[in-house]
Amino acid sequence: MPGLQQLAAALVLLLAAVNAADLDACLSSPCNSLANAVSGSCMDLPPPSAGFACNCTDGWVWDSSSFTCTDLDACMGSPCNNQSNDVSGSCTDLPPPSLGYACNCSSGWEWDSSSGSCEDVDACQPHNCSSTPNAVNNSCVDLAAPSLGYSCSCQTGYSWNASGATCDDNCAFISNYCNGRGNGSCFAGVCGCTPSWAGNACQFDVDACLASPCNSHANAVSESCTDLPPPSLGYACNCSSGWEWDSSSGSCEDINACQPHNYSSTPNAVNNSCVDLAAPSLGYSCSC
Repeated sequence: MPGLQQLAAALVLLLAAVNAADLDACLSSPCNSLANAVSGSCMDLPPPSAGFACNCTDGWVWDSSSFTCTDLDACMGSPCNNQSNDVSGSCTDLPPPSLGYACNCSSGWEWDSSSGSCEDVDACQPHNCSSTPNAVNNSCVDLAAPSLGYSCSCQTGYSWNASGATCDDNCAFISNYCNGRGNGSCFAGVCGCTPSWAGNACQFDVDACLASPCNSHANAVSESCTDLPPPSLGYACNCSSGWEWDSSSGSCEDINACQPHNYSSTPNAVNNSCVDLAAPSLGYSCSC
């Protein structure tokens, strides 16, 4: 039957023509209704595919297997494994529209999303030291990680106690603060000192030469004062020739040239007849 053969041949040609034509998968504008897809962005995939692809909004990427926009996983390359001071394998993908990620950081550090790195935790952020008694306002210093601590500068008489984060009175905080020279009273870092000692911690010998007393002493050499060591509160002056310093009277006295002589050793001299010659002379005379 030649008519049937011709019909079958025509049908084969028709099917071949249909298969040769590209079926446009974008005709129904599928991207317009897909979540997180850019409307009107459909791209028909070439044969033999019958599918399509959409552009996705920030933070999303097209998944050709599910024909959906899926969250772009910023942790795919395990970026936290290469970060300093982070916990390896701790990456958390941030939800769209973010393209970023976050890492867990080691103790003393925290994740900074702006720099994309683990930064030293600034322990001074909640502190300005103004709420710490006897601390200097706005003197906070952050201690380097891994420490989570901070320190404050303290007012005079107080020292920073790191264990308690307090400014403690030096009198109680520093062992033997008064250097063993206190009189038992101490407050706000100021010791009561025994005589001949001065300073907040009784660390200074009281200088009896401060007023330059030798400048006003008769027969003393100007500016020759020597402060006597504690517990003495006194001083000594160098004296002009013929005089010597007398610590009991605090003055330059005539050197008694008769002191080293007993006169009996001088032939033909009268015993105990020595007469000291007045300074500046260093001599003496005997009666014969």
